[in-house]
Amino acid sequence: MAEGKYDKYITTEPLRDSIYPPHKKMLLYTLEDNVNFSIRFTHIIRPYEMETPHAHDFDEVFCWVPCSEDLSEFDAELELYLGEEQEKHVINKTTIAYIPAGLVHAPIVYKRIGKPIFFVNCVLASKYTQVRTDEKGEKIVTDMPPADFLERAKKM
Repeated sequence: MAEGKYDKYITTEPLRDSIYPPHKKMLLYTLEDNVNFSIRFTHIIRPYEMETPHAHDFDEVFCWVPCSEDLSEFDAELELYLGEEQEKHVINKTTIAYIPAGLVHAPIVYKRIGKPIFFVNCVLASKYTQVRTDEKGEKIVTDMPPADFLERAKKM
């Protein structure tokens, strides 16, 4: 088939190795560098903890939806922690959360997974970076995932 004028806007290979154990694959789609958007779908199949507290210099939207025909059939429970004070939010139904730039968020603790769900992360930036605070209170900005993330993830 001949190449089309708009082929660059469509991808049929969005599957990538997951950066989140215990998940083997995730869907990840990032637009061209000059467009501030990317989206990641992580298929959550069993309990685990995702990430340590961090922030970004861009907005994000998180969505948790069941992998079912009926989007109200949410059979899982997780905890989302927000702010420096780590305010806990229990999520036990289909949910969308807006994470404005600069808001500290995580961990996300998947406590119970009765039926698989999708965690969808919409990033409103052309490059995914994280801002973390080290033990001395210093801010550290890293590309995501940090170079050692996959090695740390294997040990989880």
